[in-house]
Amino acid sequence: MQTAPPGFDAIADELYRLRPEEFTTARNAKASEARAAGNRAMAESIKELRRPTTSAWLANWLVHERTDEFGRLQSLRTSMRDASDRLDGDELRRLSRQRHEILAALTAAAQGAASDAGIPFSSAVSGELEATLMAALSDEEAAAALEEGRLTTALRYTGFGTTGLTSGALPARKSREERPTAESLALEKAEGELGAVRKESDKQDHIADEARARRDDVRNSIHDLEAQLEGLRADEAKVTLEVTAADKTRRLAQKAVKAAERQVDEARRRLDSTAK
Repeated sequence: MQTAPPGFDAIADELYRLRPEEFTTARNAKASEARAAGNRAMAESIKELRRPTTSAWLANWLVHERTDEFGRLQSLRTSMRDASDRLDGDELRRLSRQRHEILAALTAAAQGAASDAGIPFSSAVSGELEATLMAALSDEEAAAALEEGRLTTALRYTGFGTTGLTSGALPARKSREERPTAESLALEKAEGELGAVRKESDKQDHIADEARARRDDVRNSIHDLEAQLEGLRADEAKVTLEVTAADKTRRLAQKAVKAAERQVDEARRRLDSTAK
C-alpha cells in the first residue's frame, strides 16, 4: 500500500524552512510531484506559494527556531495591551524596556542565522524584520500570521491594520478584475507612507519611553542621595553637640589640672621652708 502524499500544510511548512535561494527549485519540484501523482489542485496551490524575502524568511526562522523568545514576544503583547487598558504608565515603561530587550535578542539571533546562511543582514533587512516583530506586538492578525511561520513579505502595522499579511498558507488568486487600479496603487502608496511615518512615530515613542525611564532612575537616585545627605547632616549635628560637650569637659579638666599643679607647688614651698 502506497503512503499518502503529505498535505499542503506539511509541504508549505517544509518549503518555508528552506533558505530563500532554495525555495523556488524545491517548490517547483513539489508541484511537479503533486501533478505527477494526479493531484492538480495540490500542484496549483504549491505553485502559487511565493518565495519569502530575506526579512520574511528570518521572521519565519525565529518562529521555528527561537520558540522561547517568540513566546515571550507573544506574552509581552498581551501584557502591554492590559497595561494600556489600565493606563498604567509605570508598567508600560517597564514593558517598553522589556520589549527593547526581546527585540534586541531576536534581531541578534536573526543576524546570526543570516550570517550562518551567508545572507547579508543589511539595515533594510533589519528594519523590515523589526517592523514585522512590532506589527506582531501591535496587532492580533499580524501575530497570528507571524506565528504561522510562512510569511513571504515583511509585515507593517499602520494603526488601521497590518499590511503584508499575504503568507504562504494563503496564496493569492487574483483575477483580471482584481488587478490594481491607479486609485488602489495610490492608496497602497499612501498607506506605505503612513506606515513609514507611524514606524518613525513608534520609534520616537520608544525613545521617549526610554528617556522617561532614565529620568525616573536619575530622580530616584537623587531622592536616595538627598535622603542620605539629610541623614549625614543629622549625624553632623549630633556629633557637633558631642564635640562641644567634649571641648567643655576638656577645658574644665585642664583647669583642674592647673589648680592641682598650683597646690603641689605651694606644698613643696612650705616643705622647703620648714626644712630650712
